[in-house]
Amino acid sequence: MSNAHSPRQDSDVQGAANQKKKSKKGRRLALKVIGTLFLIGCFTGVIVLGSMLYYIVNYLDPQMNVDLASYKLAYTSFVYYTDRKTGEEKVLETLYDTENREWVDLVNIPKHMQDAAVAIEDERFWKHKGVDWKRTLAAVANLFTGSSSRFGASTISQQVIKNVTGDDDYSMMRKIEEILRALNLHKRYSHEEILEFYLNTAYFSQNTNGVQAAAKVYFDKDVSELSLAESASI
Repeated sequence: MSNAHSPRQDSDVQGAANQKKKSKKGRRLALKVIGTLFLIGCFTGVIVLGSMLYYIVNYLDPQMNVDLASYKLAYTSFVYYTDRKTGEEKVLETLYDTENREWVDLVNIPKHMQDAAVAIEDERFWKHKGVDWKRTLAAVANLFTGSSSRFGASTISQQVIKNVTGDDDYSMMRKIEEILRALNLHKRYSHEEILEFYLNTAYFSQNTNGVQAAAKVYFDKDVSELSLAESASI
């Protein structure tokens, strides 16, 4: 029996070998292109990140300090009268423009009201230093992956910054500024001071700013008298 190949068989083998070589060359070329693009992307990313950090450190950071004491809040005014029968002073009229607010110290706000605000708005408030990085990274991931999960990444500290600056436009640079301000806020103020400011500036609908005004509008009570259920509903 002869093992000799016909010219056609030799041609088919040679063609297959050539095709295999071309396929290997194509894969190597594709890998080189992908590798080059990856390096270019990394290099560009480093330049952009470096430029942003330089800008932040040299231009933004000095402006990122927030002085809560210098922030002017609008407060509600009251007109009183004296009841002739009892001699007791009573409120005749409540006067305010766009913000109905009465300041109340944190010690006079029920603990369950404080806990409700933290649980709903910023569950890791007592652990972080202004920014909840886990929540922030998850929000960024959802943005790029198109996940149906939607939630805010702003902490109570970041919401205080929004209340102070009035700036809530959506942009990457504004978010960076907000994060820097929140981090600096925790360098100057304690968690308790920040929570106190938040509970006195947050908007609770019906022209109520702060928990004291909300307690009076919704339940006709001082905030210190609110029950757990009433605090949670606010």
